[in-house]
Amino acid sequence: MAKAKTAAAVIRKKKWYPVVAPRLEDMPVGETPAFEAKSLVGRTLLANLMTLTNDPKKQHVNIKFMVTSANETQAQADPVGYYIMASSLKRLVRRRTDRVDDSILCETAEGIKIKIKPFMLTRNLVKDSIKTRLRKISREYLIKYAKQKSLIDLLRDIVDYKPQEELRGMLKRIYPLKALEIRTLEITKDASDERSLVQIVKELSAHEPESKAEVSAA
Repeated sequence: MAKAKTAAAVIRKKKWYPVVAPRLEDMPVGETPAFEAKSLVGRTLLANLMTLTNDPKKQHVNIKFMVTSANETQAQADPVGYYIMASSLKRLVRRRTDRVDDSILCETAEGIKIKIKPFMLTRNLVKDSIKTRLRKISREYLIKYAKQKSLIDLLRDIVDYKPQEELRGMLKRIYPLKALEIRTLEITKDASDERSLVQIVKELSAHEPESKAEVSAA
């Protein structure tokens, strides 16, 4: 009997669970393996934006999803991050240009703490005072913009390139940019917050009105 149980344990296999995003009209975002559905909660996975939108121009962007619930049929996940591949930004940088990076702590309309990292590339070499002004204006703008949006709407706007275009138009009064991107957006939390990130995301899903808008391929 003991040998039979041991053999059964050895041949136990993981099951592949499809993952969908309910707040993006049940958009399929991938599959992930697990021995049982409950172990999927809290798991994260990256989905390439080209696959989600069928737009080859978006292949340099990944969207991060976190599983918030799962059953034996499928797992449900919410988008929690936006990442541009470092290699694509590196290709933009040329000699006699200045790369200006920043990391900005923001808060969404529903009180979710997020970190936004913009990437700015000048057309020529610039003084440090110009870089400081570019960072200052971009910080003020992104903090205000994020505060007016829910997390799901903010991610959708970034995918549609709305804040990037508006901010670039503002910054050209200081110095014309060759490129401006949001290279990273991700959920964060205060050290005093005892909740885990998955708890924060689950609470967000439970209380935010369901969004029917899809990720656009603009």
